[in-house]
Amino acid sequence: MQLLLLLNMCAIILCVVITNVYLSVLLFLMHISFTTADAIIRAGLLHNTIPAKNTNRNTLISFFYTIESCMTAVVIIVIGVLTTVINLGTIWIMFALIATVISLPSLRKLNKKIETETF
Repeated sequence: MQLLLLLNMCAIILCVVITNVYLSVLLFLMHISFTTADAIIRAGLLHNTIPAKNTNRNTLISFFYTIESCMTAVVIIVIGVLTTVINLGTIWIMFALIATVISLPSLRKLNKKIETETF
């Protein structure tokens, strides 16, 4: 997941700074692929972590997806507001860097937990 995060950040930044339209589209498609792969891995970890016989399993999974959707909506609104002041490409780079800085420590901690436990 750490590698996907770093590759995704690089794809976003390169997509913005490269002036070749075809290469930018290819990098954007890579960003979509990395994001999808990350979502699949996170969903797998979530489903494997919560015991199948847990009576709150469906509630916990639903809560996770609700929070994720709310955060996505907030970020999209913030990006929309910021585009009235700042170039969209600059905002994409800023958010890629911010997301990486916020997520990388958590992913490292999760990676250590995965190495010590079996799911």
